[in-house]
Amino acid sequence: MRKALTLAFLALCACGGSSNNNLSSAFGKTWTGTTTVTIPGHNPSTSSGQLTVTVSGNSATVTNICPDGSGSVNATGSGNSATWSGTVTCTETANCGTLALAYNSASFTLSSDNKTLTADGSGTVSGCSQSATFAVHFVGT
Repeated sequence: MRKALTLAFLALCACGGSSNNNLSSAFGKTWTGTTTVTIPGHNPSTSSGQLTVTVSGNSATVTNICPDGSGSVNATGSGNSATWSGTVTCTETANCGTLALAYNSASFTLSSDNKTLTADGSGTVSGCSQSATFAVHFVGT
C-alpha cells in the first residue's frame, strides 16, 4: 500500500513539475498583416499594419497599436494566447478634425503552427461631433 501511494505521489509531482505557464516565445517578433476597423453604421476600413511583440514569461508587450505607430499594451497569458484590459488612447487626424480612439481590451492568439498572429481589440472612438464603439481585427505573419 505504501509503495502504491509513493508511486501516485511521484506521478503527481512529475505532472505538476512540467507545467509551464509562459507565453510561447514565437509571439516575439514584428508581425505584418491586415488591420480591419469596424464602427457600427459605417463600412469597415481595411489597411496594412504591423504589431511588434516582446515576450517575457507570461507577459507580452505589444507596440504599434495606434494608427501612427505609437501606443503599447502589456498583455498576460500562457501558451498561444494573451489578453489585456485597461485604457490606451490614440489620436488620429480625420477630414473633420481629430479623433480619439480609446482601447479598452484586446486579445492576442498565435496559431498552432506559430506562423499567424490574430489580434482583436475594442473600445470607443470620439470626435467630429460623434462617439461610437469600434472593433479592430489584425491578422499578421
